[in-house]
Amino acid sequence: MNSSVATEKGQSLSESQRTALITLLSDEDHAVYHLVREKILSYGQAASAWMRPHVLSSDPILRRRAQEIIDYLARQSADNRFLAFCLSQHGEDLDVEQGSWLLSQTRYPDINVAAYQAGLPAQPPSLEVHEADNTWRTIVPELGIPVGREPDRLGERGAGSLGSVSRNEENGHA
Repeated sequence: MNSSVATEKGQSLSESQRTALITLLSDEDHAVYHLVREKILSYGQAASAWMRPHVLSSDPILRRRAQEIIDYLARQSADNRFLAFCLSQHGEDLDVEQGSWLLSQTRYPDINVAAYQAGLPAQPPSLEVHEADNTWRTIVPELGIPVGREPDRLGERGAGSLGSVSRNEENGHA
């Protein structure tokens, strides 16, 4: 680990230093951006808190770069949680479900694990058209779940089906 990074995590920035870094973060010079990004990242997870308000900035460059830094830090935190889980779980004590959620969070840190674990029913999307009288009419009430969920959680039709006829039945196979 870089010793300057370790030192900077223990220090806090003044408001004027944060403002200076935020101002430089929107600089169009990529060399400046990369130096500022590394400096902000050196403050670790604490930087997320003071970067978050800037994802609503009117400056599109600042908004995008602030979001990229926050996302990077969130994935880094999820990676650390997953690695700690892997190092602490062995043999029969391995909680595969928890491990799969932690692994999922390494790619999608904002995933709502509690909602999935609560067994909320999967609501398949429907297809609607906008009518001339400014109303919506449903054409296909259930398009199916495009992520391959278990059929028992979806009802009779199963995952991804548009109707009660399977592809095998359409082709003459039972």
